[in-house]
Amino acid sequence: MTRRDVSHDYTSRCFYMITLTVLGRHPVLGQVDGTSLAPCMKPSLLGAAVQREWGSISTHCSQVAVVACQLMPDHLHGILYVREPVNFPLGNVVKGFKLACNRVLRELLAAMKSPLTEKEQALLHLAALRQPGKAVLWSEGYNDIILRSYDELETWKQYLLDNPRRLLLRREHSEWLRPFFDLPLGQHKCCGIGNRDLLDAPVRVQVHISRSMPQEQINRERESLLEQARAGAVLVSPSVSPGEKQVMRAAFEAGMRLIVIQENGFTPLSKPHRQFFEACAQGRLLLLSLWRHHNEKRPLTAAKCAAMNQPAKYAINKAKARVAFYPQALPRKRRFHRRPGASPPQCIIRSLFRRRR
Repeated sequence: MTRRDVSHDYTSRCFYMITLTVLGRHPVLGQVDGTSLAPCMKPSLLGAAVQREWGSISTHCSQVAVVACQLMPDHLHGILYVREPVNFPLGNVVKGFKLACNRVLRELLAAMKSPLTEKEQALLHLAALRQPGKAVLWSEGYNDIILRSYDELETWKQYLLDNPRRLLLRREHSEWLRPFFDLPLGQHKCCGIGNRDLLDAPVRVQVHISRSMPQEQINRERESLLEQARAGAVLVSPSVSPGEKQVMRAAFEAGMRLIVIQENGFTPLSKPHRQFFEACAQGRLLLLSLWRHHNEKRPLTAAKCAAMNQPAKYAINKAKARVAFYPQALPRKRRFHRRPGASPPQCIIRSLFRRRR
């Protein structure tokens, strides 16, 4: 869950997106109702108190501004802006917020001793968070993302606002938006997210374009592959070379069905990013990986590229056009008998040699 940029100065002026998860992932902060077209997040008493504590961060630390907050049943997303350099790291601010939430939790747990109204029955879930001698709301640590460009800020805000809708989409299409592991694919076992039924599509075509291929030839190959995709074929590729990326990007933007092999894997809580989420929810995308999830920036070596192409080759349709080497497919005067264990081309060659003798 926790992720840090060891090279970043967390006392500097910057925007941060913070994610905190409830201990044990208990949905005690509220519930999301409605449909994916009209989602509604209804905070519990504890959730409303957590929102108030997040909004009051600026009163305790004037150098830090609260930009946004999105409460979810079992976690919280928030955006903070450190307006000027401070003499303490960002982690101290988050720690103070978590301690304030623990204090609120203890107060609500104490209130459970008195009779509760029907509206307050949701507090009973808090018993699962009770620990001997203390009450802890949040899991240890937190996750942060550092703003690298001001263009990302609006994307972050939209992501936060879109969280309830995405949760309802995961409920409506749980089979497509829940990670799976150890999926047999040839000699490999893959993890992934998306519509596994794409592996059983009647026609699957591998997109494999060399880096040395001229752009004119890439354009012809792209049009050919897109034509097959429009006819119903599923395109399969790790999208490593520039040509492969061009084809897969064009197919994705056109709403076609894709299987993408990627280097980074998934965790049980992983979800597709941005447009991939929508495509998975629509059942037109399958993401696969041979490796488990990692947070490091690993170079994509030639060996990894070759390994990523192996499941892509296995996933494509094996039933390609073949020449019929059966007796009834040949003229009557060219009939031959197939020797047991011999492949059809060998049978033809042997029959021709026998005729010459």
